[in-house]
Amino acid sequence: MKTEKHKRADERKFVDRALMSAGLGSLDDPGLVGQIGFLARQIIKEHKDFMLWLGKAPLDKRRDMYEAMKPFMDHLPGGCKSLEAYQADLMIDAEVRQLPIQGADGNLLPFRAQDLVTRKPGELGVAQSIFDHEYAKHVLRLTCKRCTFFEEFPAIRKEDAVFVARETGWIIDLREQVEICPKCAEKL
Repeated sequence: MKTEKHKRADERKFVDRALMSAGLGSLDDPGLVGQIGFLARQIIKEHKDFMLWLGKAPLDKRRDMYEAMKPFMDHLPGGCKSLEAYQADLMIDAEVRQLPIQGADGNLLPFRAQDLVTRKPGELGVAQSIFDHEYAKHVLRLTCKRCTFFEEFPAIRKEDAVFVARETGWIIDLREQVEICPKCAEKL
C-alpha cells in the first residue's frame, strides 16, 4: 500500500509528464509560470475569456489564479479589471444563462433570479424579530378564538403593536369582542 508521500510523488510525475508532453517545462522549471502565462495570453483575447477562465477556478483558489494570471493580461482592452469586477460579470453571466447555483451544502440548486421582497408589517425577518423582542416595552399577544392560532406583536409602544397586528390581517369580531386571525378572517 502506498503512503501519502508516494501518492504525491506519483501525482507530481504525472503532472510533469503532462506538462512536458505539451512542450512546457516541469513543475520545478522556474520559467513554467511564464510559459503558462504566454499560452494563456494566446487563448485569452478579451475580458470575457478571462472571466470564464476565472469562473472555472474554485472560489477559494480564484484570487490566487487571478493574481498569477494578471501580469499576462495587460493586452486586454483597458488592461486587466479587478477580480471583483470579473466576479460581478460572472454573476451577471450566470443569471443571463440561468446557470444552476451551488448551495451551502455543495449541491447544485436550480437557477433563481434575484428578488427584492418588501415585507409587510408582521412578516418579520429573524433580525427584525430579535430586534423587536430585545427592545420592545410591550408585547401584544393574540389568540384566535376560532382556530386558537397564537401570535405575538412586540413593539416599543402599545399603539404600534396593535397597528402591526391589524396590518397583518388580525381583526376584532365586534359582536363577540374577540380577536380573529387573518386565515379565519378570510373565511368570514
